[in-house]
Amino acid sequence: MKQYTIAAAALLLALSPCAHADTISSRLKPPAIQVSASEQARLQVLLRQAINEGQSEDTIGAKGDLMRIIESPAFSSMKPDFRYWTYYMLAVCERELNNPAPAYDALVKAGEMAPDLRDSDYWFMMVGLSWRQEKDAEMVDAVSRLITDYPKAALNLNSSAIFSALRKAKDLPDGTAKRLAILEGLKKIDYKADGGPGTDQGLWSDLFEVYVETGNEAGAKDILASLTYPDSLMPIYVDKRYQRFVDVSQAAARYKAAQDKEIADARTRAAAHPDELESVLALSSALRHTGQWKEALATLDDALAKMAAAPKDKPAFSDAEEQLHWVIMTRSLLLNYLGRNDEALAAQIQARDEGTKAGDTVSQSVNLGDLYYQRGRAKEAIAAVAGITKSDNASPYGLMAAEEVRVCAYQQLGDQANLATSLGYMRDHAKDGYGPLRSALLCVGDADGLAKLVIAQLDDPKTRNGALIDLQTYLPTPNPTALEVKYRALFNTVRNRPDVQAAVDKYGVILSWPTYSSGN
Repeated sequence: MKQYTIAAAALLLALSPCAHADTISSRLKPPAIQVSASEQARLQVLLRQAINEGQSEDTIGAKGDLMRIIESPAFSSMKPDFRYWTYYMLAVCERELNNPAPAYDALVKAGEMAPDLRDSDYWFMMVGLSWRQEKDAEMVDAVSRLITDYPKAALNLNSSAIFSALRKAKDLPDGTAKRLAILEGLKKIDYKADGGPGTDQGLWSDLFEVYVETGNEAGAKDILASLTYPDSLMPIYVDKRYQRFVDVSQAAARYKAAQDKEIADARTRAAAHPDELESVLALSSALRHTGQWKEALATLDDALAKMAAAPKDKPAFSDAEEQLHWVIMTRSLLLNYLGRNDEALAAQIQARDEGTKAGDTVSQSVNLGDLYYQRGRAKEAIAAVAGITKSDNASPYGLMAAEEVRVCAYQQLGDQANLATSLGYMRDHAKDGYGPLRSALLCVGDADGLAKLVIAQLDDPKTRNGALIDLQTYLPTPNPTALEVKYRALFNTVRNRPDVQAAVDKYGVILSWPTYSSGN
């Protein structure tokens, strides 16, 4: 493991009497008491042994030795860099053993031992662990530290982590300043997001929003000129905060041109990167949004056939492990659009299975649950999300999406007790997933609750834009089930209520768009 190799190299300095004078720890406060040479040597041997165990993937053995070091009365008198690497390695061990809370605590203690030793690897681990522990301020700070202090390393940041940090920053007291620092830092290092140009533009549309919020009109106009993809343009046209920058009467035409560009760029990217399944997926998704379902499906089927025909030692795509379940999930959507319902369900079951293999135990299970309850198969829907609980690796949004499935299924089964529990959780955690909560309220027919939720979102500047996008008029969903028709009718009724319309008129506009709703 890389972290053990790093620790092993650092240990040579941490344990060397001659080299130690030149290390960072020599500038830190010296030990308060003297440690006997024999006890110091014993702890040094244990640390070397823990590193060797870690490198040979004996994580439990490494953790045991590290705990023995920490529990020694002499540990507090060891040099700061020795204590840093002990706690750092313990964090690695706990993370490998899927114990995120102890891993996070150990990493924090490592930083307390010797703050100057915190490097890019430290901050990368802090991003992941604080994200899993819902330590929002710490996660935002870790992302910011990477971008500011280690710009080259920050180029490898997962774009999902960056978007999560930007969302979390909105709820922090100094959130606008933190978002601005992250986004301008990314712009400065010419960061490229994992998902290609469309994902990049999601970042820069956020920067546009922050520039408007902070009064940087010139900066906002410069960013707007670079936004050419559909998902980046719609938020600007529907929100009155931004409409002075655009001509609303040209919204649909400009959106259509942006769709055409996205498809053209996706074709170019797929041709230039024939070994990337992600590029195939991006093209298929762009085609799907414009109603070109048969070509979108053929694009995916060709890729899957290419995978099947490739030798095992020479796979057709380098990113199949990460992308295959998303490809099959998209294939399920397309089959459903085309009215091939049984094939769509079979594909989603396969997507769930492939997702589990790839370590995604949440997304595709929720999608399968959605498909089941929309077809009136409530018991199977509940079974599909049975494993998604707080103790799982689910994100707060993932937990909300799973509860949505349960609410809609319990409503169909008439299970009022479990329905109340799941819906109560969703109401208490609304900010974790407004889309799933909206769908749950539709399932139970709570028009007043849905109207109240939408108005509250519109009143809040942080959630207003997302609510406006949900309220837009899209092309009708193809091949809807009877339940989907029922839910859409109720949603339209709520959208047309005078109180909801008054809130919409205050903050934005509802336009008709040449695309299909992306759902939650």
